[in-house]
Amino acid sequence: MNIIETVRKEDEAFKGQVKMLYRLVCVPAKGHAFKTVNLGIPTYGDKKGLDESVYYQLRLYAR
Repeated sequence: MNIIETVRKEDEAFKGQVKMLYRLVCVPAKGHAFKTVNLGIPTYGDKKGLDESVYYQLRLYAR
């Protein structure tokens, strides 16, 4: 493995860990309350970014 491959692999692992930290998202509900939306555990090799995952789940939640 060369340095570029190692950096790329570690970058993907880091993104996965960040997505794991932001698994729970609070969205406004009726009144002054918030509801928690669980984004689930990210799967290995998922190419979607955190913003795309949140947007998708919020669209599902709005229905």
